[in-house]
Amino acid sequence: TVDALAEGDRLAKLAAGEDPGEAVGAAFDLSYRSLAPERRRAFRLLGLFEGPNVAPAAVGALLGTTPEAAGRLLDGLETAGLVQAIGGDRYHLHDLLREYAQGRALDEDSSVVRTAAVQRLAMWYLTTAQQAGRFLDRYRRTIRQELTAPPVNPDPAERARHLAWFAAEQQNITELTRQVARLHWDQPTWELADAVYDFFELRRYCHENLEVHRFGLEAAQRGANPLARFFMHHHISVIYRELGQAQEALLEAATALQLSTQIEDRYGEAAVLDNMARTHLQLSDYRMALELGKQALAIRREISDRHAEATTLDTLARGYQGLSEYDRAYGCAADALEIRKEIGDLRGEAETLDNTARIYYGWGRIRESQDATEQALRIRREIGDRHGEGETLAFLGYLYMRIGRHLQARAHVEEALDIRRKITDRQGEGHALVYLSTIRRRLGWHEKAVEAGLEALDILQELRDRHGEAEALDSLSRCYRRMGVYERAREDANRSLAIRRSIGDRHGEANVLNALGLIELNAGRLGRARHAAKRSLRLCHMINDKRGIAGSLDLLSKVYLQAGLAEKALRTAEKGLSLEEDVGHSYGKVVTLRNLGEILLRLNRPADAMLRVRMARRLAAQIGVQHEEIKALRLLAQISDALADPAEAEAARTEADTIDRQLEQLLGNP
Repeated sequence: TVDALAEGDRLAKLAAGEDPGEAVGAAFDLSYRSLAPERRRAFRLLGLFEGPNVAPAAVGALLGTTPEAAGRLLDGLETAGLVQAIGGDRYHLHDLLREYAQGRALDEDSSVVRTAAVQRLAMWYLTTAQQAGRFLDRYRRTIRQELTAPPVNPDPAERARHLAWFAAEQQNITELTRQVARLHWDQPTWELADAVYDFFELRRYCHENLEVHRFGLEAAQRGANPLARFFMHHHISVIYRELGQAQEALLEAATALQLSTQIEDRYGEAAVLDNMARTHLQLSDYRMALELGKQALAIRREISDRHAEATTLDTLARGYQGLSEYDRAYGCAADALEIRKEIGDLRGEAETLDNTARIYYGWGRIRESQDATEQALRIRREIGDRHGEGETLAFLGYLYMRIGRHLQARAHVEEALDIRRKITDRQGEGHALVYLSTIRRRLGWHEKAVEAGLEALDILQELRDRHGEAEALDSLSRCYRRMGVYERAREDANRSLAIRRSIGDRHGEANVLNALGLIELNAGRLGRARHAAKRSLRLCHMINDKRGIAGSLDLLSKVYLQAGLAEKALRTAEKGLSLEEDVGHSYGKVVTLRNLGEILLRLNRPADAMLRVRMARRLAAQIGVQHEEIKALRLLAQISDALADPAEAEAARTEADTIDRQLEQLLGNP
């Protein structure tokens, strides 16, 4: 029953004169007694719902009447001073008035009446959320065993209306789920959690999603319902993965997998395997991710689930990216894209294009990466996927930064940040701030970079996003290194390293070790720099990250060069170049070719140095990385001086200065 709602009935006592504040209760009582009977009933039943504010449609369900009639009753209650209109056709009932209304309901309405009112409200929220969920570009089976897909060619305005409904009602749904869970209405509890899952997942309301699913899991366990238990465990696993809590995600997934086998649910088994594969991607365990992903793919092909097949192909593509096997990664992404287009899955098409863009980036083919990202962005905007738009814009900004177009990079990331804030995506806001910090650092705006990095760190720590926290610390560490504050840079890098190790992110761990090596190199501590680079190299070999291996070799060659071991530096850098060519990483080739030029110049081989640096300059111009082109031109000037060719040296310096001035004019000041 709803009797539990009247616990702590302080205002009922006020009304009865049992409290020193009886004047307040008497005032409420006077207003209440002056109401017409139907308004009294509306006020009493309104007190049974504990959400922060309500709309006439919800109140209509609670009262068993139409939204229009409920609106008139709410207006009457506002006139009587018993509810407050807060705009947007929504009304708020003060906590003290809610207690008073609950007391009146307990005295004047039977348990059957009270229970029926809350049941009507719960069913209205459940059915409305289930219907609205179909417009969230969802391809999945609901807890009622319905395989759903978004409506064909939906009106964008209708989709926006359903999204707005979820946004306005999400706090009420969370509170209602808590309320029905407390009443042990088990099936509505787990069904409400399932109904709101897609919206919370879309907007990354991870903690709210986790809360309602924990209620749902307790209800499913009380009801001994294995299917509901499966859904709750699986969803909780996905939520933990999105929070960066990989070990917790895998524990929940193991239970979900056992349940799916128990109830012979092949669809659910494949969903769990794909989620486990994606969790292992977070842990940089790419081989295990691929093994699990292949199992999921076989099942999804067996049951002819085309959308899920494309999703798993994207998972496999990411696994192959982690192993620097970009040809295989591209093949999987291309197959996924073909399916997405075939079934008309626009949101999925944008996700696969984003994935393809990252493969091109892995190859160092930044222009093609940009093209794929811009295609994804057009689709995100076309379907009104604001969350996806923010994500794609942030990566596009990162790509522009990599080619030295920092002004455009900043504009894209700031736009992404604005979107994240407007849709209250705190996690996305934190990640966008990390990108912004990186771009500001590249611009030389170190104080502003630190400011953005610290803001990101605050948000991501608050959300307990461990992976994001590590990313923010990485960015701050690099800022402090550029500022020459090596102790603080080292401290933040070590904090990031501890997080990477605690969550099992070996790819991130290798990157941080490389960053630590650069800090020690800049600080003149060559032994420590070499040690960090060697540890990074070993880790990259363990996870078969060829790009990471090349980066570690590049750092080691710089350490050897600074230590006076130029021949060893040369051999090490040439190994790195071979790997860059093997994986087709154009940007990495530019950096390594320039490094080789410096080494060869130190070895008094200026002609060989000239050959390498000219290659670096041409490739930098070809892929549009202007800041690297400037560095190559300045090095060409030094080599020309060594070759006693002052005219060539002056021409190179002049061209470098010209490009530099153009960039400065474009970039301006912070």
